[in-house]
Amino acid sequence: MKKVFASRTYVKFSECKPGQVLVDGTYSKSEMGNFDKLNHIFKTSGGETVLNSSGKLDFLVGTYLTPGMTCRVVYLGKFVLLKGKYKGKESHDFELYVDDSNEAVLAPEEDVVRADTSSLPEMSI
Repeated sequence: MKKVFASRTYVKFSECKPGQVLVDGTYSKSEMGNFDKLNHIFKTSGGETVLNSSGKLDFLVGTYLTPGMTCRVVYLGKFVLLKGKYKGKESHDFELYVDDSNEAVLAPEEDVVRADTSSLPEMSI
């Protein structure tokens, strides 16, 4: 037997609190929504979670995720853009975490040039 209907949850950034985890699941795909804006779709334990287009989120998803990757998206709040077309406007801010097992998908080891990080303090996530 297979599931034929999955519920979709649409996240409203205006109702989110800084530090709130928006997604803890698997990136599925990005598709155009009703207003010619991207919707980023993630599979979670509760069905599908949809995050609407936002400049920073679009950049993070487009740069670091491929379908099937396990990730976590955290809402950081709003910040004011300091330059560019939308200078002075507020924008939503996010953090993206990917599972360590995804590292091979992001960049094969032979293509990675490692920086010397021995002098940096250790951090835990």
